[in-house]
This record gives sequence, C-alpha cells and structure tokens, in this order.
Amino acid sequence: MTERDRSPGGLNRSWAGAAASAAALAVLAALGGVGAAPAHAAQADTEPPSAPGAIEVAEISETQVQLIWAAATDNVGVSRYEVVQFTADYGIVRNTPSNSITVTGLYPSQTYTFHVRAYDAAGNGSRSASSLRLTMPPGDDQAPSVPGQPTVTSLDDTSVTLTWPRSTDNIYVALYEVLQIDDTGSKVVATAPQHPPTGPTARVGNLSPGTTYRFAVRARDDAGNYSATSQPVTVTTTGGSTAGCSIGYRIAGEWSGAFQAEVRIHNTGSVATNGWTLTWRFAGGQRIQYMWGGELVGQDSSGVTIRNASWNGAIRPGGETSIGFVATRPGANAAPTAFQLNGEECALAAG
Repeated sequence: MTERDRSPGGLNRSWAGAAASAAALAVLAALGGVGAAPAHAAQADTEPPSAPGAIEVAEISETQVQLIWAAATDNVGVSRYEVVQFTADYGIVRNTPSNSITVTGLYPSQTYTFHVRAYDAAGNGSRSASSLRLTMPPGDDQAPSVPGQPTVTSLDDTSVTLTWPRSTDNIYVALYEVLQIDDTGSKVVATAPQHPPTGPTARVGNLSPGTTYRFAVRARDDAGNYSATSQPVTVTTTGGSTAGCSIGYRIAGEWSGAFQAEVRIHNTGSVATNGWTLTWRFAGGQRIQYMWGGELVGQDSSGVTIRNASWNGAIRPGGETSIGFVATRPGANAAPTAFQLNGEECALAAG
C-alpha cells in the first residue's frame, strides 16, 4: 500500500474534492458564470440616433453664442452631441452631453457655420442637423475694396490665366469672382477662393481660338458683401482656324484585337450646332462594335458616319461634346487623320 493509500480518507477525499468542484461549476453555469453563455446575450447596437432638430441661437454677444436644438432620440440613448464650427479655412469640433452648447472665443463680425450630430454609446452617428450660418454682432455690412484691373499671365488657344491687385476688407476677403462681360451682361466664369488662399489669380478655360473676350474681377467677403467690379481687361486667344470645329481623338485602352476610343467634338465657330453628323475613315480596318454619346449611322470601307444623340445635338460656340466606342482592329491601330462635321473639315486637336 502506498503512502497516499495510508493517509486518512486518501482516495475518498480526492474523489470528494473532484465531485465538489464539478458541483460548483454546475452552479456557476446555471447562474450564467464560467462555461455558460449569458441568459440574455447583449446584442450589438447598430441603430443610429435620429437627427437633432434645427440649430437655434439662445443668446449671443460679440464673442460667444449659446446654441440649442431639439434633442435626438435613440433606441438605447443619446450619449453626446458633436458640434462642428467652420470658418472659411478651418473647423473646430466640440462635444456636449446635452442639446445645447456655449461657444466662446469668437470674433466680432466674423461669420461661422455650425453643424450638430448625435451619437450613442456604441458610436453610431446621426445625420447632421440643418446647418446654421451666423455672423457675429455687430455684423458686417462693409464690402471689400475694388480689386485692381486684371492682367494676363498666360494665354493659349482656349484659356487665359489672369492676376490682379488684391482687395482689402474689414474682416477678410473670402473669394474673387472672374466675370466675362459682353453686350448682354456678365457671368461668373472662374473663382479664386482665399481660404485656404490661392492668391489673386484664376484660370478661365473653355474659350475659342482667335476670339476676343473681356474679363473683370470682383471680391466677396464671408458675410456675402460684394465689391464693385474692377476695370475690365480685353483678351484675344491665340490660334484661330477657318474651320468651325476641332476634333480630339484619343485611344483610352487597347487589348488583343480590340480597343476603346474617345472623340471630342469642339465647336470653334460662332454659331451653335443644331444637330451634327461626324464622319471619318479608319486606315487600319477598324470596325466599331458599340458606342455611346452618338448613333452609328453606318460604316464601310469608305468611312464611318456618326449622328448626335438626342441630348447633345446643340453645341454652343466654344463648347464641346464627346462620343466613345469600342471597336475591333485586325492589326495596327492608326488614328484617323481627318474628320468632317456636318460636311466641314475640322482641325485636329490633342486627344
């Protein structure tokens, strides 16, 4: 008999301990403890809160504002609101447990935009409440000074880059607008935001070769006040072809026995098209299989004929449209060297 067998209660005591441990585990399992799944396993919360109500001003001074909004609702509960404050060139994020917040450290007469979202404890975020755009007291009704007359820094067939002396403002200039002026009035053709600053310069594109334009500039502050318009500058683009159209042909992709191409049609004339037909001839036996942006009227050894789609028949002077297609190619994939629009030979442009 071993030493363990001689000990009082030897094997009996060891068995009793094992039985007691098993019984304890059974009790813990019954209570939802070790080795058992909880009786009511927590389900992940993926439902976001509802959107908060519209943001309103409760109190305001020159340097702080108290904002309030109708509380959001949630299936479990809203834990916080995220308030985002934007000025022209930066944003600040704040959090509050209630449906109100006092924002301090603001500047008199400066304009701010506020957004609010609700979050629950699981991190689900609501849609944003309607934004509030607010100009602090005493307000800003002072327009920027008039910008200087623009000058040309670069010019080509279809674009011009302008620069001008800066405006000044009692708060700050938010952006400049470049106006194209003609006998019927003016329209904005480019902008130069100043927060973040891009400088008093802008590029105007989509112009026609060999055409004369007049441009002027005006400034706007963040409160929406506009300066008077600068003195205009007269610009004539370079180039200018007797053709009333130019065509850009580009191969967008190629693979074994086939390719995809884009054709850009630019109206360089002085009259809008009222429907168009484009023709060209492939030199390598290419054959269009399907296309978009136009209707394939016919193709054979003498050439390809495309008609406008229902929505792009009118191309204004200086405007353009494009078509695309997938075609087969038996061998080399040389680009067409001549295009005709409504029977008129077109100039070739870079694809």
